[in-house]
Amino acid sequence: MHLEDEAGAAPVALRRFPRLDRGLALLTEIPAAALVALEVVILLAGVISRYVFNQPLTWSDELASILFLWLAMLGAVIALRRGEHMRLSTFVGRMSPTVRPWVESLALMLVIVFLVMFLPAALEHMEQQWPVVTPALEIPDGMRVAAIACGAVLMLLIAVIKLIEKCSWKQVTMVV
Repeated sequence: MHLEDEAGAAPVALRRFPRLDRGLALLTEIPAAALVALEVVILLAGVISRYVFNQPLTWSDELASILFLWLAMLGAVIALRRGEHMRLSTFVGRMSPTVRPWVESLALMLVIVFLVMFLPAALEHMEQQWPVVTPALEIPDGMRVAAIACGAVLMLLIAVIKLIEKCSWKQVTMVV
């Protein structure tokens, strides 16, 4: 919901797309919180079943790994949206206020280019995995790898919104 201002100091609220930003927050943060809770319950149940009752739940590890992939992708989306994704913030923070917006523009454009190149492969992988059925749960494996494509689409949307919000058309044109 926040972006850093030009000086990189305090976050400022999105000005152009506050409803879309709030919608993306709800779309990602609530399911991510639910997935964390569900992940804890499933893993705890699996451990108790295996080590206390000596009756392992054959499906628990499989479901936990599926949910973990979704959680990881939602976490990446949330981090990008909040401006907390990995980057060289120390390096960028030491730049002059006149250079920093150009570097921010370049960084956002690189994220967009990477995601545009990555998305077709993610979709192809999802399509290829759909006929494969998981051993314990017997659900399409495409449901698991769909997390990658969904995360890429959401990150692409967020990166484009941030580019529009933070960068001038002159900066975008020069970076391209």
